[in-house]
Amino acid sequence: MFCIGFALITLCAINATAKPVTWYLQGVTWADGGTASGSFVYDVDNGFNGTYGSISITTVAGTVISANGFAFADPGATSTSLRFFPVTMSSGLTGTPVLILNFVSALTDAGGTVMLVTSGAFQSLWALCGDSVCNELDPEGPIVAVTAGAVTSTPTGDPSYYFVTYYSTANTSGAPDGTLRLVNDGGQATAETEGIPNGNLWASIYVFDDSQEMQDCCSCFVSPDGLLAESVNKQLANPALELTGRAELNRGVIKVLSSSTNDPTNVVVESGLRGWMTHVQATSTTVGSTKPYPSTGKSPFFVSESVLADSNLSAAELSALEESCSLAITLGSGFGACSCTPEDHDF
Repeated sequence: MFCIGFALITLCAINATAKPVTWYLQGVTWADGGTASGSFVYDVDNGFNGTYGSISITTVAGTVISANGFAFADPGATSTSLRFFPVTMSSGLTGTPVLILNFVSALTDAGGTVMLVTSGAFQSLWALCGDSVCNELDPEGPIVAVTAGAVTSTPTGDPSYYFVTYYSTANTSGAPDGTLRLVNDGGQATAETEGIPNGNLWASIYVFDDSQEMQDCCSCFVSPDGLLAESVNKQLANPALELTGRAELNRGVIKVLSSSTNDPTNVVVESGLRGWMTHVQATSTTVGSTKPYPSTGKSPFFVSESVLADSNLSAAELSALEESCSLAITLGSGFGACSCTPEDHDF
């Protein structure tokens, strides 16, 4: 009456860039009073159906199920169904205990809480394997259903590495300066094996004008838990630094890539940077006026701040940013490169 869900359900892997997520068993109980606790890691991006690892699950015996430690998973498991074993599948599984856990929804990199299926054809259960690869359950052995339980996880953090924002009212008389702020969240601080020395990252910054033309670009160092603050007027949209030297440059788009290289023309994307941008808005019909409203005495400008927008990075977009940046620096003959110098941070 019970079916092994992993053999009947096939799901495509979720197409995302994310870190593996640790899931914890919560309140898992069997009909005979037995319980289970522990955790496992699921990497949704590794392989066709994702990969399970770092398995550490133990059962407390009930009147039927035995107390065992489970450290291995079926390699054919999916995001909605899997089997756990106390030994590897190469050991020969006939008579070996197996935990079959089916989830009411797929495990994703978003974390959260996912309930176990506790009724119907795909009910979660404990049983004994009926053959060496556990394709069948032992018809002579006990089969004990899970009556309650869930797996829960905390998200590992936003995996984004490409951000977009805008600037406005730059280089405008009487208007305050805008600021781009970037932090290194420190998540790569021990990532020596990933080729990121001490978790150091660089913000590859690309500044466009309101005609969609890249005016300058640069790569600014951000150490773990460090803060980079860039002035729009002085460092990012300074007419003295722009490729065209447009004195009227006052609005456009800023794009940021979180990178493990210090070259904006050769980026190796690596998540870890987070950012915010202040936006200067004109409330007066006369842009650039320094006169307050007569009735309120307030400035004709106000400043707001927002999180940088996560964006989709295609291969074509990355190539376009790198090539446009290289061209801007080459044609600029000293221009076309924004500034990262600490001494400019006087705001």
